[in-house]
Amino acid sequence: MVFLTSSGFSNPKIWGLITQHFGRPVSNACIITTGSVPLKEKNPNCIKTLESLKDYGVPDVSLIDIEFEDPRLLIQFDLIVLMGGNSRHLFSQLKMTQSDKAILENVTAGKIVVGISAGAMFLSSGNCHCKYIDPILDIEQEFLSDFDYSGLKFTNHKILPHMERFEQVNPNLEIELKRIEAAERIVITRMRDGDFILVNGQGRIEEYSKEQDIQHLD
Repeated sequence: MVFLTSSGFSNPKIWGLITQHFGRPVSNACIITTGSVPLKEKNPNCIKTLESLKDYGVPDVSLIDIEFEDPRLLIQFDLIVLMGGNSRHLFSQLKMTQSDKAILENVTAGKIVVGISAGAMFLSSGNCHCKYIDPILDIEQEFLSDFDYSGLKFTNHKILPHMERFEQVNPNLEIELKRIEAAERIVITRMRDGDFILVNGQGRIEEYSKEQDIQHLD
């Protein structure tokens, strides 16, 4: 099962659904820190995620940087948490090390993958749509014509995480997003911290936000 989240385990309903769908206690987990440059395992978001998993009673939690460690290590874990950060660095390392294949193998085996922010983008359609969004958020990132911005496509959502934070950067963000959607003929999924999308083991897609109950999309 796959969770696409804006802010990880900030919404306690995520862990409740993991417990409900997984069917047994989560015995071990790993946090992929690769995208959280430059601090990686010392990044406050990584530390917060580690503490959340320990609070939920996961007895064995590892911090893994697939840039320098064997991606086959991922196969042993019940739960993989894919942290966000620098999306280009994260995407390139996941593909170059074939960690993307290990993630697919885990999901096929009925295990759990949680993507946070850029990690959620990688589990969905990718982040090609950010070339339209970054300029209106004053994010300076060159988009390369030969770079593969595609994700694993557990869903085709084009995710914009941390919507409420970006609205503080650009108060006209919603107007700008609607203009982009009309011009590029795309739909951007706005995710606020606490929102998530779940693709369960049967391929059923469900969405949840802090303001509403789960919506079944199939």
